Amino acid sequence: GLEYGKETPELIDELTAFFNGLGGERAEYLRLRRNPRTRLFKGNVLVEFASAAQAEAVAQRADLEFDGKKLAPMLLPAYHDEKLEKGDFIPDELRRPGGTYPTYDEWCVATGREPPRAQQPRAEKRKPQDDEEPAPVDPKLLVRFTGAAGDLSFAELKEKLGDVAPVKYVEYTKGEDAGIVRFAEPVADAVLEKTAEGVQLSDTVTLKLEAVDDEAASGFFERARAAAANSRGGRRPGGSRGHGHRGKRGRR
Repeated sequence: GLEYGKETPELIDELTAFFNGLGGERAEYLRLRRNPRTRLFKGNVLVEFASAAQAEAVAQRADLEFDGKKLAPMLLPAYHDEKLEKGDFIPDELRRPGGTYPTYDEWCVATGREPPRAQQPRAEKRKPQDDEEPAPVDPKLLVRFTGAAGDLSFAELKEKLGDVAPVKYVEYTKGEDAGIVRFAEPVADAVLEKTAEGVQLSDTVTLKLEAVDDEAASGFFERARAAAANSRGGRRPGGSRGHGHRGKRGRR
């Protein structure tokens, strides 16, 4: 349900926060699906939850929206069968264990499409060394908020806080009263001065903003780095690609 080819560096983090904020569900794995030839984002994602029951509960919801786009959740086996019936290419992440599938080149030939040209190998990206210093933590990028009343959506929070200053990420779980907003620039002091009376979201809900100390900021950035490392490229903690347990996944 998302826009084809539209992708930002923060999209994986934002989607992870969205699914973790549904209430009771926990997204353990999230991967952006891409066109195998152009590598553009296809507008849908694979999400694996902590249990099959959680995935089934999300797949039955018809009220999900992200960034103004209505989502159409579907369990992975049903999505696989739908694509197979249409004659679409089945990429690795959708394939069933033990199944026989054509390669992308074979599928292109069978369907009258031109196979992609062979690409020159890319230069290997430099990997950070174990003894490298982590990126500096700047508490001035962060502001803690309270008074969320437990029933706000991630999109509502980001929109309202974005009226104060450009927002990069909001750490918030639906159902809780507090969270942390990460601004695009270190503007915490200016934001707190500007919002001394709070940020009014509705007639009954006003967020109170406060500074984030060094310890809390370190924890926030550590969680952000861990989430990015686990989500980028579909990796899990420990580097496992994890194609098993497909019954828990849902497609968005």
